[in-house]
Amino acid sequence: MSGPQISIIIPVYNTGIYLKQCIDSIICQSFNDYEMILVDDGSKDNSPAICDTYSLEYPFIQTIHQTNMGVAAARNTGIEKAAGEYLLFLDSDDFIKEEALQLIINTVYENAAVDVIFLEAEKVFANGSTEMLNDGYKREEIVNHSRNDVFKHLGELNKYPGAAWSKLIRKNIVIENRLSFMNGRVVGEDLDFVMNVMLHSNVFNYCSSTFYCYRQRRIGAVSTSHTIHKFADLLSVIEGWIDLAKTEHKDVETSIYSMAAYEYQVLLPIYAKLSKIDARKYKGKMKELKWVLDYRHTSTAKIIRICISIINVSATAKLLAFFLHFRELMKL
Repeated sequence: MSGPQISIIIPVYNTGIYLKQCIDSIICQSFNDYEMILVDDGSKDNSPAICDTYSLEYPFIQTIHQTNMGVAAARNTGIEKAAGEYLLFLDSDDFIKEEALQLIINTVYENAAVDVIFLEAEKVFANGSTEMLNDGYKREEIVNHSRNDVFKHLGELNKYPGAAWSKLIRKNIVIENRLSFMNGRVVGEDLDFVMNVMLHSNVFNYCSSTFYCYRQRRIGAVSTSHTIHKFADLLSVIEGWIDLAKTEHKDVETSIYSMAAYEYQVLLPIYAKLSKIDARKYKGKMKELKWVLDYRHTSTAKIIRICISIINVSATAKLLAFFLHFRELMKL
């Protein structure tokens, strides 16, 4: 193998206050068979200078500067330049745990044919407190199981584990199937990419050690576009998955429907925030898609189904949006 074992791809955009901690958390690892690719996506702060400084000091760090095109385009640039056997994605305002890379590679050694390793993460709050992200993976439902079994397990989780940074991915899965992140989306650029990676993978594993530190309520975090754009992007994801399930992946059809149902739950409070004109425009579509909830068996999905049957989709969306807002206020 001529290249490193892992290519670590980090899109960078105006995260100068966090960037050094991100990079240093990688450099201090005992495992060192990796390359780091920093993709400066047209930053306006001191991020480009920080990237260049590290690249000059460390030969395994490569910096690429490009005009601002968004995180999806930056990740795609990183994939094009990657020489490693596996891909690992980080956000530049987050960081990783000590010895995390060695623990991940130890999991690779369990089965050298592995295509995807699911990773654990924790939320890190401004006051220094942490809590597990808790995607809910169960090792006994993943290791030495078929793709169909793994998809069934993923479909039963409390949420769809769609973050690219919570997976170690064999690069050939991405290259051979011409997979990429969808440019131009304001939300959910990870969702389709992760889904397609999993659909083209056959061997899965799980590393139980906490790998990723996911910073919450970040200063200067990139703001999203208008609500209608967020809604349209997520709606497109859901409709795309349903089409995939019906036409190309009937073997895991019900599991994909369950994952689509989770994203439908996410879509509901966004729908509640649309303008009256846009809400009327998409009302029929929201009613049309509510059937996917029948494929999700969590308590949340059951409650939402009951509410929709009693007070309709629009009222349920508003109620859910109010509940989520109140829950956020209670955390302050």
